[in-house]
Amino acid sequence: MRKVLFTVALLLTTCFVSAQVSVVKEAKSLKSKPEEAAKAIEPALTNPETANDPETWKLAGDFQKAIYDEENMKLYLPGGQADTTKLYNSLAKMYDFYLKCDEIEQAKVQSGELKKLKFRKKNADALKALRLNLINGGGDAYNKGDYADALKYFGLFVDVVNEPMFADDAALKADTLNALYACYATLAANMLKDNQAVIKYGNIGKNHKEEGYRALMCLAETYAQKEGGDSAKWLEVIKEGTELFPKQEYFVGNIMDYYIQKGMVDEGLAQINKLLATSETPYYLYVKGILLYEKSNMMMQLLHLTRLFRIMEI
Repeated sequence: MRKVLFTVALLLTTCFVSAQVSVVKEAKSLKSKPEEAAKAIEPALTNPETANDPETWKLAGDFQKAIYDEENMKLYLPGGQADTTKLYNSLAKMYDFYLKCDEIEQAKVQSGELKKLKFRKKNADALKALRLNLINGGGDAYNKGDYADALKYFGLFVDVVNEPMFADDAALKADTLNALYACYATLAANMLKDNQAVIKYGNIGKNHKEEGYRALMCLAETYAQKEGGDSAKWLEVIKEGTELFPKQEYFVGNIMDYYIQKGMVDEGLAQINKLLATSETPYYLYVKGILLYEKSNMMMQLLHLTRLFRIMEI
């Protein structure tokens, strides 16, 4: 009886695997109808047998690329109207599927199951060619107030440069757009109150020479939160902002307020004098006036206490 049951179970498993393989074959046959093909291959992406085959993910990515290409073509046709939601969603899915393909293929090469990477170069070329369009997707979503999608697209744009398939692409890693759009990913994350994403992208975005102050402001807001905040990190970010972006009043105002609250007026005066030496703005002069006023108050209080002690001694 056990032998019969085992045979039946083995037969069912074989049939199930065969069914999943036929799903992939069906999806291939629908290649000329990419939306149908994309739906057809979905079960194969979750089945352990086919989901561990890099070709499954390669095909899924190809279908999404075809959907993207069809929708993108409408932008260039006279009177054509593209569904931008479908356009950018298919682009993001293409990225996800090609990256998953590379992850599985790389693991199989490392284990010795495969001799070499078959799909990496073609996938990498496709991702790199369409990478700038992730910016369009992020911008479109951000302008609509869809900050979750904006974070997704800007995040993909930034994150992909660190994928193994681009390990030797020095130019991609040095692209100044990485830091710029990390700033916008930070802004989207800040709108969502996603502190983890703010910290992740803020520490990249802060390096942009013109827009980095935006990332630092978001980092400061995150670290300043009453619950789960980090005062030491907040101060570190504020100081960094003062050094990197001395013309941004946000950082100067915050650091001076901190010095006043801590009774460190002399430190504040030393820093504001340094800033005034490079740029004598009305705001800096105003801040120095506040600091001098606070120092004068401190001196008056000290003088008053000294007199009080002398009276007490008498």
